[in-house]
Amino acid sequence: MAWKATGQPTVRKQRDKWVVRVDGIATSTGNHRPRQLGTYPSQRSAQAAARAVRADDRSTERGTVSWLVRRYVASRTDITVKAQQQYEWAIPHIEDGLGAIQLSLLDRDDVARWIDGLAAEGKLGRRSIQICRTVLRAALAEAVEEGLIPRSPAARVGMPRTVAKEAKPKEAVVWDADEVDRFLDATADHRWAVAFRVNVLYGLRRSEVLALRWDDVDTDAPSLRIDESLVATNQGAAWSNAKNERSRRTIPIDDDTVRVFPAGVPNRPPSGWQPVPSGRTTTSSSPHAPAGSCCPAPTTAPWR
Repeated sequence: MAWKATGQPTVRKQRDKWVVRVDGIATSTGNHRPRQLGTYPSQRSAQAAARAVRADDRSTERGTVSWLVRRYVASRTDITVKAQQQYEWAIPHIEDGLGAIQLSLLDRDDVARWIDGLAAEGKLGRRSIQICRTVLRAALAEAVEEGLIPRSPAARVGMPRTVAKEAKPKEAVVWDADEVDRFLDATADHRWAVAFRVNVLYGLRRSEVLALRWDDVDTDAPSLRIDESLVATNQGAAWSNAKNERSRRTIPIDDDTVRVFPAGVPNRPPSGWQPVPSGRTTTSSSPHAPAGSCCPAPTTAPWR
């Protein structure tokens, strides 16, 4: 019976022994059929054997789904750091279900079975499954453009109707007008008073507030331009201007908010603020950051 691997070697305990096996399917029926690669007396010896198999696979990996997806993600230098990390996060999820399959053998049923498995497993939510599917489809579409495969097996595979992992309900806590006024009064003398007011009254995301610059403020119009964001990544904070047209916008601001801005904005920052090498500013009297340096993101003062 013809068989093809769909995942990488794993180690499992079976009675008093340890076995190395790899998931796969019978190509004639499409049924799930794992294959045992060996039995070992200890977990350590089994793990060593699994690593050796993976090393051998990497030497002949070219042409597999794993090779294609990794190559595709590494080539995406035109996306934000946050998006890059999402793509990298999706790689092992794709590899576990489809990674060892040769591109020439991958078919629509393989992709549909993998998607359904992710949905039924209960470990990933709908959004996470969608990210995995998007990365796979994009990689396969690129393979079609390069002539590596005649058509994409994932092109017409949709999202599953049901996902075992239920989405957590999000409860929105909304302030009334009196609560907003009390908050603004309480923070009027805070060094971030402008940021608090803009955030509360105009609904900016935290990443958008943190990315605001002095030249984003037009006190004559008066208006505020939002075209960047400051996002948290695995390596810290990263600046991003890859906002879409819907997110990139200019909003009018009220006269009371304009009066909160220091005089001369955007031509000069408020008195007592000192420039820093990054182009941002901070106060010499700030308890959170010394003069000449900027506060650590994402809690840094947003106005630069």
